[in-house]
Amino acid sequence: MPADTLASGGLGSQVAEPIQHGSSVRAAAPAGRAGYTPAPWTALAAQGKKRLGAPAYLVKPIVGLELQDVLATIAPRAAAQAESTMLLEAPDALQALPAPVILLAEDEEHNIYILSTYLEAKGYQLIVARNGAEALERAHAVSPTLIVMDIQMPGMDGLEAIQRIRANRTSGMIPIIALTALAMPGDRERCLAAGADEYLSKPVSMKGLVATIEAHLHRATASASPIHALIWNKLAVL
Repeated sequence: MPADTLASGGLGSQVAEPIQHGSSVRAAAPAGRAGYTPAPWTALAAQGKKRLGAPAYLVKPIVGLELQDVLATIAPRAAAQAESTMLLEAPDALQALPAPVILLAEDEEHNIYILSTYLEAKGYQLIVARNGAEALERAHAVSPTLIVMDIQMPGMDGLEAIQRIRANRTSGMIPIIALTALAMPGDRERCLAAGADEYLSKPVSMKGLVATIEAHLHRATASASPIHALIWNKLAVL
């Protein structure tokens, strides 16, 4: 933000000082104004930076190339400062995000209890479907953040449910993790061909399942919001 240090009533100084820790400030002092004797460039630069906290200082009349050079120097600093501020607020930003909704399609009560208890303890919201038809209905009605789909279920199995979910415009982009207890050659390929994003065989490692869920949620978040993607990427290396 350019600020004239000799604006009426000293307004340029009043504007520059409060925002020196926010947006970038380029202080500009006029040469040749009545009653004003410009100091040498180096003295002005020192005075301007010291008094206003401005990262650069230009003397009027401003030459276009000088202004371009100053802006080229300041722009990366402003971007870094904005990123730094965003990262400081990252915990609040992530906390403000709604808890992901996981649709768990599973017919075995024991597995439902173990998976739902563990995933809820990790902060996810759980919706349960006990067959493919219920999974299809809930996927359309709720639009969960992600689906964990057992393949072997009575009635409509998981493969058919995945295919129908993918064919629907509303639910077609929801990430789906396929689970199967009877791992056979070609199962992974069939699940992926049906539209699953990932395939895991039972017994499922709880930590592995959560890691897979987080990976797909991260990708979905990155596609929906570049800002949240930056936050996730930065926090991942902390």
